[in-house]
Amino acid sequence: MHDKTQRFNVTEKREIKGFWWTPDKPEYRVFGILTLELGEGAQLVTFAEGGFTAEAFDPNNQVIHGQDEHAKPVTLLFVMPPRPTISGGLMQRSFHVGYVVFGIALPDSSSFIAHELQLWIQHFHGWAGTTGFVDDSELKEETTIRYRHPDEVYYRISDDLEVGIGVSMHAQHGLWDRGIKENAWISFRSKAGFSFHRSFKLLDAVRLLLHFAILKPVYPVEISVEKEGHGYSLGDRWIKQTISLWGSILREPKSEYPFDAARWVFQLKDFGNAFSTRFTDWLDYVERYHEALGCYSSTIYHSLTHELTHLSLTQALDAYHGQKHQSHKNQDFKAKIQELATPHTTSLAGLVDDVPAFVEQVQATRNFYTHHNPKWKATGKVAEKADLYRLNEKLRLLFQMCVLTDIKIPADRFSRLRHQLATHIIDFQ
Repeated sequence: MHDKTQRFNVTEKREIKGFWWTPDKPEYRVFGILTLELGEGAQLVTFAEGGFTAEAFDPNNQVIHGQDEHAKPVTLLFVMPPRPTISGGLMQRSFHVGYVVFGIALPDSSSFIAHELQLWIQHFHGWAGTTGFVDDSELKEETTIRYRHPDEVYYRISDDLEVGIGVSMHAQHGLWDRGIKENAWISFRSKAGFSFHRSFKLLDAVRLLLHFAILKPVYPVEISVEKEGHGYSLGDRWIKQTISLWGSILREPKSEYPFDAARWVFQLKDFGNAFSTRFTDWLDYVERYHEALGCYSSTIYHSLTHELTHLSLTQALDAYHGQKHQSHKNQDFKAKIQELATPHTTSLAGLVDDVPAFVEQVQATRNFYTHHNPKWKATGKVAEKADLYRLNEKLRLLFQMCVLTDIKIPADRFSRLRHQLATHIIDFQ
């Protein structure tokens, strides 16, 4: 990618004031304010006098065009129907925007194409363990910072897919304030290009990999794109123009320290020279187990009740077993959990010492919260409140062990999964 420099100001709230229009009626333009805020997504509020302008400004294809502060094109994608209010002849409408694309005017989302997709993602810096800071011996009265920008490395995944890993660096040289910030990125290259949908599938695959490495929710920090032929000539030089994506999925940058091994279940260095093969396998794995991973992820990224968390985790394990053992026609859920838990009895020791009893409790609890049949409650095996929370913790660890085993992470790392366990649980009712 031509410019691998992260903005480093993603935490700032941003407002873009200007005129906006729909691709089919560029002659009708309305004034509006686009507001971008992390975790809140994007919102466009437009103001128009008279009925004709408001009526003409109708993003029925869910796309709005505009310009940023530097007169560069902006495309709003997946625009929701507005909430209009009228006061004194002035119509104000508020649009929720799914994604904002900076640097290009697109007629619709299907026109999006990325020949290089570059991602800054939470915890990727620590996972990759790549830095340009040179460690010196202990310093006392004088502080010296040494920095050497590390080389970026690309891996061949397939005939039309390369994956790169590198570091973006931002230096500040002020009279009273000098410093260097860096963050690691992962990049995907394709001659054919990635669609909007494919780009986010690649993003989700990296987020999932990092989640199983650090056992925390993982969000993207910044998304940049390069498209062949998108740029301008400056003398004899061709200057590529970077396209940036903004959405509610973006969060602030953060990462655990790379050398704190106890924090990580695995890191990039564990793949060694086999990264290309391991990452290729991971992309295939995410595609194959998408249903199971989706059910599991809902418990990570959403605040569910204990009952719904239990149903999502048991559904994840059921879907996982069905895909791994082609057992979709098998309705014996208890046998599936037994088969999944048995290989991990050593890793689950102290949490699940009686596998058959554990399986009985999982079946009774799952069946009760699925059907609410009193017969399951009468068994005395249905977990509730704190017991249900603890049961969910065990199911979460079991699913994680299954996935980590599949991607060849050694079982001696599984003790690190227990860092997720709650030390105290308080029932308020």
